[in-house]
Amino acid sequence: MTATRTRYVKRWKLDRSRGIDRGLLDAAPIRDNLTALNAEGFALKFLARTAGVDFETVRLIVTGRTTMVRRAHAGRLQGLNRTALYAAAEPLDMVPMVGALRRLDALACFGWGQRDLAAEGLKPFRDRRATGARMRAWRYREVCAVYDRLWNVPGPSGHSRALAARHGWAPPLAWDDDTIDDPAARPVGTVGARQTARERLIEDLTELAENGGTIASVAARLGKDRRTLERALQRAGRTDLWLRLRQNAAGVRIGDEGVSA
Repeated sequence: MTATRTRYVKRWKLDRSRGIDRGLLDAAPIRDNLTALNAEGFALKFLARTAGVDFETVRLIVTGRTTMVRRAHAGRLQGLNRTALYAAAEPLDMVPMVGALRRLDALACFGWGQRDLAAEGLKPFRDRRATGARMRAWRYREVCAVYDRLWNVPGPSGHSRALAARHGWAPPLAWDDDTIDDPAARPVGTVGARQTARERLIEDLTELAENGGTIASVAARLGKDRRTLERALQRAGRTDLWLRLRQNAAGVRIGDEGVSA
């Protein structure tokens, strides 16, 4: 820490004891967030660029060489999350590939092998399953686009289905859109906690639908996008709830004898 920085921190601590806010915040939670994202495979320079903070500041935080962070920097760095980073990545940026591999495994369960996907416009790439393995953002987006198009379409390859079964890969219905890229997430059916989380979501949606909730209001209330909610209901076999939310938006109520205006 430089002499100037040391004097600033001492002055800030003195001002804080007097009730004066000097605009510095504890770096510990920010360090935890940056370290976790970096361990997943997001480079520190990429994190700094996305947050609009100079790399040296990020380096000092992560290495523990600074214990306080400017309030403006703290807000941007603490606000970094996996979803925002995938969205902000430029085509040649390197991003974690765990979600892409899970999508390919899930498609294999449905009969889509590498050769079949190549016919759909997705060129094969090297399968690297080491923790923190990365791929170009444009390749990641290619995989996501093909997955979104084929996740519920049976593929032609019996060999891919057999391979997926032999390796115990999880099918599309076992994954949620908002967690498939999370290295710590597990497919539904293999870990009880994930199943409980989905059941809680269905319970929340049921209650909100019964109280007049619409797709837009429920998505805002739960902090999830429309597609995530719709697919979660499809996977749970509760498309009736999606219909109910749409009917609420249209001012339609469901009576004991069917639907009436």
